[in-house]
Amino acid sequence: MKEIFIGSSKEGLEQAMQVADIFSGAKDVKPLLWTEVFKLGDITFMGIENIASRVAGAVFLATPDDESVIRERRVWTPRANVLFEYGYLTAMLTRRRVALCLYSGVELPSDFAGLTYVPMGTFEATKPLDHQASVKLKSWATELPTVQTGFSPTRQMHGYSGLWQTEIVYQVWRRIPFNDPDYAALNGKTILQIAPDGDGGTGCFFGNLQIQIGNCYAEFEISDRVIDVKVSGDGSMKIRNTVQSRQRTRLEGDPPQRDGFEPDWRGAREIDLFIHCPPDEPGILRGHLSSEVGGNIYSKATGKWYR
Repeated sequence: MKEIFIGSSKEGLEQAMQVADIFSGAKDVKPLLWTEVFKLGDITFMGIENIASRVAGAVFLATPDDESVIRERRVWTPRANVLFEYGYLTAMLTRRRVALCLYSGVELPSDFAGLTYVPMGTFEATKPLDHQASVKLKSWATELPTVQTGFSPTRQMHGYSGLWQTEIVYQVWRRIPFNDPDYAALNGKTILQIAPDGDGGTGCFFGNLQIQIGNCYAEFEISDRVIDVKVSGDGSMKIRNTVQSRQRTRLEGDPPQRDGFEPDWRGAREIDLFIHCPPDEPGILRGHLSSEVGGNIYSKATGKWYR
């Protein structure tokens, strides 16, 4: 369920309540009116700061609240705190997640020039919302991506860019299936740099692979390069790695393959990882990876990423 904050002045509350009614009829959307957030005696900044990591998006109503003089012209402007809250949540959630509803005759600060907004028509506190505006708001709310628990959807898409501790457990490695007590486990670090819109990215992975099968124990130093990243609207992520190096550093016992787990790597050159954020594990990413050679599974594993 996506929570969407609705902000307005006291004068615009009736209109804000109508927006809440629209969102209540949208799939998987829960409206959160400002009257439910800002209680008597609370400091506004504390309230807006607390919801920034809670909501999936926000809507602000720019109503004609105050008569102002701008360059010797008398104009109607929105309440100052509404503009402040709009600016703060836009910085925290990105512009894609914050909608501004502008009523006719309302003057916005020059810093807002070029901003895309929802035209609301003339302002009357109790009149029904403009039909086209209602349709646009409902469509926007329905298509809004959910926020992944423990991550802030800022410029680094969903907070996924940066350094991750990585743990991977293989079910299949080099076509060898693993069953307890045999294992193949990889521990290391992943660095990601993702495009602001989530469509593309680079990075690298490096770590130590430990393998135990029968009486054979082997270790490899692993290095991969991230060549592409795609973040979906639901917060899941697809990462494509290309193999850089696989250097065997230790070998004991009898390897199960004739090549003896050779130091120079042959086989799959690209690996696909599919990652998501479990709602009950804030700040944790989980997923699976696979690679193929000749149309057959070469490696298969599950993984955990954390900071």
